Amino acid sequence: MKKTILILCSVALFNLMSLYSQVTNGGYPEPYLLRDVGARPISMAGTYSAISNEPFALFYNPAGLSFLSPKATISSSYSLLEFGRTHTALVWGQSFGEVGLGFGLNHFNSGSFTGRDIRGNSIGLLRNWQFEIIAGFSYIINSSSFGASLKYLSNSLQGSKESAEGYGIDIGAKFDVFDLFSFGLSVQNASGALFWNTKSKEKAILPYTIRSGVAMEFELNEETYVEQFTRNGQLQKVRIPPSRYLLVAVEGKLTQFEIGPTLTVAVEAVPYEIIALRAGVSVLGDDYGIYKAFPLTNWGGGISLRPLPEDTPYSIFIDYSFYNDLISTNKIGHNISISVLF
Repeated sequence: MKKTILILCSVALFNLMSLYSQVTNGGYPEPYLLRDVGARPISMAGTYSAISNEPFALFYNPAGLSFLSPKATISSSYSLLEFGRTHTALVWGQSFGEVGLGFGLNHFNSGSFTGRDIRGNSIGLLRNWQFEIIAGFSYIINSSSFGASLKYLSNSLQGSKESAEGYGIDIGAKFDVFDLFSFGLSVQNASGALFWNTKSKEKAILPYTIRSGVAMEFELNEETYVEQFTRNGQLQKVRIPPSRYLLVAVEGKLTQFEIGPTLTVAVEAVPYEIIALRAGVSVLGDDYGIYKAFPLTNWGGGISLRPLPEDTPYSIFIDYSFYNDLISTNKIGHNISISVLF
């Protein structure tokens, strides 16, 4: 299984033009699961499988849970969309030595729309109410982390009697390669299905998504201090992680039934400890049925602020992102995320 996933990942990253999928079911069950979650990943165009070091890793690569802070972190995400649509998420994550744990809620509301029968007659206003409950686990061995998550899915077509329940399973791995760069690989919905309560008892298989990426950090400052060992009295220099850096990431993403994979690049610049600037864009992907370079259908940008000083008992991160939302009138969506470390 592991060998198969690595082969698929390599093809997705390095032979993008040769991969194509056939549409066999006419659409995606639970398409909101394909939407990015969290202002930081959204502003980087979803280029996040190799980064995955905050609670939103639960939605991209569960192996990243081992790289979370040992402090409990709660993060919220709210996307304000047109036509009454909302996309919200709340997630908790924390590392306990080699183990990382995460738990989250992800909700999408389609807004009201007019339902019609097969003759085109109005049957009233409907609203699609979808949410997932997700729990993840990861374990790190040396510089390699492996994780998995389990999702409970619910879909309710309010205004009708139709509803569905289902499940999804994500798996992932993340590697720190010689302290030079990180490599991430995940398969979202490696297994998953939705079961409707209709007379036909329809079963919808969730499309899988393979993510594979690399991320490299360039330090803008270096801090060290000297510590004396109590056993032998020797002095040793201890390195402190940089507070200012430039992060560059590349990711290939292949979703089942799409005409080809998407390749994205992203940067995150932290010129000062209290601020971060981010941007990401797809450099290869689908543009309304045409596979080409720089389709400009997936891009984002954003800023992060850390208003409280380090000596406070808890830390707060406020993140804002804007991104391409194809359904909105001006094609732009907005997201606000707030994270608190206790």
